[in-house]
Order: sequence, then C-alpha cells, then structure tokens
Amino acid sequence: MSARSRLIAAAALVAIAAPALLAFRFVLVNGSVALSWDDWERVPLYASYLRGEVTLTTLFAQHNEHRIFLGRMLILISDSLSSMDSRPLLWMSLLCLSLSAAVLFLDFRGQSPRPLLAFAPVAWLVFSLRQAENLLWGWQMQLCLCALFAVVALHLLAQRRPPAFAILAGLGASFSFFSGLLIWPAGALQIALDPRDRPRRLTWWCGSGALTLALYFRGWVHPDSHPSLLSVLRAPLQGLTYFLACVGNPLAIDPWSAVGMGAALLGLYFAASYLFLRGPRRPTLAPGLLVFSLATSATLAVGRSGFGIEQALASRYTTFTLLGVVALYLLLLNLEGRLRDALLGACLALCAAGGFVAWRGGTLAGNVARRARAEQAQILRAWRTEPDEAFVAIYPSAARVRGDAAFLETHELNVFKQRLH
Repeated sequence: MSARSRLIAAAALVAIAAPALLAFRFVLVNGSVALSWDDWERVPLYASYLRGEVTLTTLFAQHNEHRIFLGRMLILISDSLSSMDSRPLLWMSLLCLSLSAAVLFLDFRGQSPRPLLAFAPVAWLVFSLRQAENLLWGWQMQLCLCALFAVVALHLLAQRRPPAFAILAGLGASFSFFSGLLIWPAGALQIALDPRDRPRRLTWWCGSGALTLALYFRGWVHPDSHPSLLSVLRAPLQGLTYFLACVGNPLAIDPWSAVGMGAALLGLYFAASYLFLRGPRRPTLAPGLLVFSLATSATLAVGRSGFGIEQALASRYTTFTLLGVVALYLLLLNLEGRLRDALLGACLALCAAGGFVAWRGGTLAGNVARRARAEQAQILRAWRTEPDEAFVAIYPSAARVRGDAAFLETHELNVFKQRLH
C-alpha cells in the first residue's frame, strides 16, 4: 500500500471513529448516577426484586404504550449489580448504538466496492448527540436496544439468513419498545422486494408478526394520560406538521426548521425509493430501514400529535428517526447516474448543515442535563428537609419521590450509595 493510500485509510478511520469517541466522552462527562423522570420507574421494579415478587407478568406489564420485557430484564440486572447506579445503563445505550453501527457497516461493505470514507456519514448519524435523552437517561436504554434489534433483523433478512434468527431479532425489537412492532411490516417489505426470496420466508415472517401482535395487544389499554388516537383525524394539519417535524427531528432543533427539514427529507426519500425500485437491486437493509423509520414517525403522529408539535422534537425519538436518513444514504449508494449524484449531494448537504446544528444542540443539552442531575442528586439526598416544590424537577409527584427516596436510603442505593461508601 502506498503512503498516500495509508494516509487516506487513516483519515477514513479517524472520520468514522470520531463520532463514537465524542459520544463516549459525552456520556463520560454528562452521565450521572441520579434518577430523573422515567428513571423512577426502576425503583418499584427493584423493590419487587428485593421482595422476590418479580414474575413474567411484572416484566411484561404495560408501560405507557410499550411492552418493555427485555428492557426491564436488562435494567433489573444492571440495577442489582450496581446498586441502582444509572451510569451502566448509559454505557449499555452506547453499546447498542455501537453494535448498530457495526451491522450497518456490514451492510455498507456488502454492497459494491466503495471507499471506507464513504461510511463516515453513517457513523456521524448513528452516534448523533441529538439523541441526548437516550444517552443520559438510564431508562431510555430500551430505545437504543429496540433500534439495534430492528437493524439486526433487517440486515439478516436482506442477507437471506435463516428466518428464525431474523424473527428472534424482531421479537427483541417488539418487546423493547412500541416502535419495535413496526419491524414486521418493514421486514415484510424487505422480503417482498428481493426477487430471490421464496414465499415461504414471507409466510414465516408474517405469521410470526401476527402472533407477536396478538400477544402484545392482549390486555393492552390506551394510556389515559395520552391524547386520543382519533385526535389526528380531528386536527389533520397538526398531525401532518407533527409527522414532518418528527421526520426532520435528527437534523433540526426547533419546530419549524424540523418541519422544513422533514419535508426536504421526505422528497428525497420518495425520489430515492423510486429510482431504487426502477433499477437493479443489490441486497441492502435500506428499504426496510426507511419504512421502519417513517412508520415510527407516522405512529408517533397518531399517538402523540395531541401534545403539540414541540413534542415531536423530543430527542428520545431521534434514535429511530435518524435511521431514515441512514437508510436514504445507503439507498443512494446503491444507485447510479447523474440524478443519483444530485440526490446524494442534496442528502450530504442536509446532513452537514442539519447535523452541525443537531450536534451543537445535543452538546448544550448535555451541559444542561449535567447541571440538572447534580442539583437533583442534592435535592434527593436532602429529601427529608426539601419542600415539595423542589421535587418538581425530579418527578411530578413529591409524595412518590419521598417514598422512593426513603427506600433508596434504607437500602443504600443510587445517590445514597455514594454518600455512605
């Protein structure tokens, strides 16, 4: 290998590794032991564990719209080993993102030969600090877990591996977060687009999906605290703007910029899909991944648009919506011709402009979270003397926090472990 080739290879490795290292530093600097908001759901789960009352029913119980069976198991294991320190769960989220990037790299390398540097945009998207909530809240680990299983399932389907493995990954996605259910229609499309696939694979996949849905929705109830599923029909314009903002979420941090970015991305999605369907198709998970991401934005619009457009900008959703941008980029790499070059240029321009804003916004969110967690930890340690108003920053119910704080202190867990040891 010539000196020039070695230099190019080194530059490519740096460009690919840099976002992962920045995300690592982000978690290292801003991660905290403290509990915040949904993290408090870990306390009754761990209390049940100490009483020996954790059952399959406990793990399968509904949380908002979700059946987070796998997430609860991993959270319980982590909390039992770390005395409810949140930081191991943050590293678990980062591990899930790293594995997702590895699987996407396999898909990237399995296509026609291309420079290693061409994978850099995927790495910067996957490790985007725009998803700060999922990197800094322990409870949010299950979103990264769901995304990982979805990527694995679609990769296995694209590579025509035995369907049993893809089905297991589909189950993992489904019972990590509600959006994981969308892997079944996305996977069905992935199979149907491959002319080499046999109908039997599609039958096995769809049958497994139907059984999963039946199990998932057995005894399921719509959360009372969430808007009606019919609200999107009563206010369709609000639902549409929410959807577009959700699509543009990875590359914007304010509502109307997100709507504009979502509209631009949607145009690129349709154009790239049209060209992909017209031309020769190489094995890639991109079509299924694009459907999975767009379907996630659509279901969020149906279930959450009643909260208002600002809620579509929640960074927790970025882990799913950024997969659409990744899919667009991988899809364009499969194409050829001048129109493809124009679309690829537009995609990279949006990623560069929006990505810079998103990373900067994520960095600022991390700084805010670090200071907030430090204040929350102090309030929690002094829970006996703090007024009820002080707990608003930790959890909406002061009575809940006081009761859980007493449990944590008695068992020397979380911030009380730091103080006593």
